[in-house]
Amino acid sequence: MQRGFILILILAVIIGIFVISNSGVVAIDFIFTEVMISQAIVIFICVLLGAILATIFGGIRQMSLKKEIKQGRTEISRLESENEKVKRELDLLQSENQKLKKDIYRPSAQGKEEEGSFIDVISRSHEKTPKQTKDL
Repeated sequence: MQRGFILILILAVIIGIFVISNSGVVAIDFIFTEVMISQAIVIFICVLLGAILATIFGGIRQMSLKKEIKQGRTEISRLESENEKVKRELDLLQSENQKLKKDIYRPSAQGKEEEGSFIDVISRSHEKTPKQTKDL
């Protein structure tokens, strides 16, 4: 902020010196008329119009950036809530997974735990059931 103020002050001094050194009268030709006016006033009006236009365009840019920031914050908020939802879902699935693991690896009637993967446990349980065969 302070650097910008110092830069503007330096530019104003340079423009002031330029205006004072070019204070002669010039003819300005508009479409329908011609006006005799001091060159200093012409330079001052041009600088003033340039400053006004720069301020307007800067304000428009600043408003569009604020709008973009607001949209970004809204998107961040939405994604954070979605992230929390997914984390809760993950915790629920992990607890359900732990419960299923306990059910699969619970102690059998003989007092020892069944070990192995889910497929091993299923295949062992099928081996324990009597096979039904018919002679044809």
